[in-house]
Amino acid sequence: MINLVERINGNIRNSKRVPQLLQICNLYNISYIQAITFTCDNAWFAGFFDADGTIVCEFDRASPDLRISVCNKFRVDIEPFLIFGGSIVYNKSGYGSYIWRIGNKINILSMLEYFKCCPSISHKLYRLQRVEKYYFLKDLKAHKTLNEEWLFFKKQWKNWE
Repeated sequence: MINLVERINGNIRNSKRVPQLLQICNLYNISYIQAITFTCDNAWFAGFFDADGTIVCEFDRASPDLRISVCNKFRVDIEPFLIFGGSIVYNKSGYGSYIWRIGNKINILSMLEYFKCCPSISHKLYRLQRVEKYYFLKDLKAHKTLNEEWLFFKKQWKNWE
């Protein structure tokens, strides 16, 4: 147990897990190490996204809308995502949660660059790999003419569900 605590000490950020780690450190007389400052090349973002994130495209609009979001009960746990832009809103439904989201093309493509360095390892990778194609087709206004390539892309996107 001591070996495990020493290996994770300094890498725990979740607001629920830090107090638990502090208790274990106190129990084993280990000095608690606060997690290092975030940078945009920290793989923590990919792990958190894999656990609590989503990437969606609303096709049934005049102009399709692509969004990436991460949701958590505690605002402090998703605030680091603001490094990629976007905003945080509170969702009252269910038990309530905070949602960080981006929908701006520049922010999404920036985050996509991040995922190239620190890849998603969940099923969400499927959609992340299709973001550039989405913007390519949208810039061509393929969604307005419902051309074959757009319809195929839409089918591929939805097949992931």
